[in-house]
Amino acid sequence: MSVVFRNYKNLTTYSEDYNNVRNFLTELDSHNYHFGRWDWMMMSLDEEWADPKGIEKVGIWEDNNKIIAIVTYDAKLDEVFLLPLKDYENLKKEMLIYAKENFSKDGQFHVLILDGNLETQNFAFQNGFFPTQEREWDAIHLMEQEKLFYTLPNRV
Repeated sequence: MSVVFRNYKNLTTYSEDYNNVRNFLTELDSHNYHFGRWDWMMMSLDEEWADPKGIEKVGIWEDNNKIIAIVTYDAKLDEVFLLPLKDYENLKKEMLIYAKENFSKDGQFHVLILDGNLETQNFAFQNGFFPTQEREWDAIHLMEQEKLFYTLPNRV
């Protein structure tokens, strides 16, 4: 592995970096930060619904020129997401430190750590973070667990 870090390059809205991050998020397929969320944020930068000052702070980790992890935000700089591919979960500690150094607002920020990710929760706690009751709620309907049958109307 030759993992290297760099920052997002905001050359244009539809830059090569934009597309590479979008492709990474599609591969990651996370319900916590879906590629559509990235699209919305990027399209909102011009209208300042999302903080445009943070886009160049987005951290990107690559292995052989392929994005394998990112630290990004959603609209507000102090709402951070740590998003590694499964084989690169070991980067979360480094990612959390990067997020703390680059996305804090008045010395504070929020990072979403899933309830079941005890290793990252413990590392965060050891580094001065604490859990809150604030949550992000996602609704998921697992289609493969349902037997769905539809009869489509005849076309006239």
